[in-house]
Amino acid sequence: MPNKGTYKFSIDSLIAKYEFEPGLRDIFVEGDSDVKVIDEYTGYFGLRPFAAYSIDDVNVPAELVRPAYGSGNRGRVVALSVALSEELQPNLINVFCVADRDFECIDKSLPECGRLLLVDFSALESYGFTWEKMNAYFRKFFQVEVSEQVFQSIIKICRESFLIRAYKQSYARELSWAGLQNSLSLSSDDGIRFDRSSFLSRQLTSKGYHDTIVALETWLDSHLSLRVDDFRHWIHKDDFYEVLSWYLRSKRTPITLCNADVLKGLVFLTLSPDYLSQFNFFKMLADWVANGIRPLRII
Repeated sequence: MPNKGTYKFSIDSLIAKYEFEPGLRDIFVEGDSDVKVIDEYTGYFGLRPFAAYSIDDVNVPAELVRPAYGSGNRGRVVALSVALSEELQPNLINVFCVADRDFECIDKSLPECGRLLLVDFSALESYGFTWEKMNAYFRKFFQVEVSEQVFQSIIKICRESFLIRAYKQSYARELSWAGLQNSLSLSSDDGIRFDRSSFLSRQLTSKGYHDTIVALETWLDSHLSLRVDDFRHWIHKDDFYEVLSWYLRSKRTPITLCNADVLKGLVFLTLSPDYLSQFNFFKMLADWVANGIRPLRII
């Protein structure tokens, strides 16, 4: 987060700006990577006028960020959307805020807010979490073949971990997160095995939450039985990078390539404008900039 003196905008200055410049088409997103992806998309299709800004450009007072909004930059984006909604006339369609969906598929805790939009999946990177796209880059950059079976085992682990995170968010927010890697092993069929019991023991028992394990296991099993139309709703980007990094290291991929920043860079390479144009959020973005159609939050 920038020092206070390095912010480009205060909330008051943004309210004044958007009250008097109805022709603008601006969005505020969680970070610089999001800005780059969305700028590339709008530039490729000639969508103008348009500007995307990182929430790091805005001084969002800490007291405006509620626990239900999420942590870090996501919480600040949601807080900004609420502040703008409270002060700007609803008929103005010149500014919106865009946040990751995070755990909204489970716990719909975000406020009703006309200036808050969510990407289609749990995070912007999630658009690139497909076997077809990722395996092409694995072969090109790592000279490693990741079979569809291995990829599906990664997704299965990430879905379990996503649910554990969601439970923690609702019932044990104060707990720090234990990494997954010490609970991973290769299975006999070259897939990846996740020892959920050992993970929960490290996550909960060692921190005085032993009595929570039975309730959490029951909650997990009930949610794992639910039908999932697209796993990208149920995956946390940090878990995806962690499990994938662990697998690549197990295949003796050079360790300099097996870190989250490198993998994140590869994922963002998959997010071409043509590919993104098929998804609801990006269709809505194009209709707003090109045709003045007010974007609505996708449930």
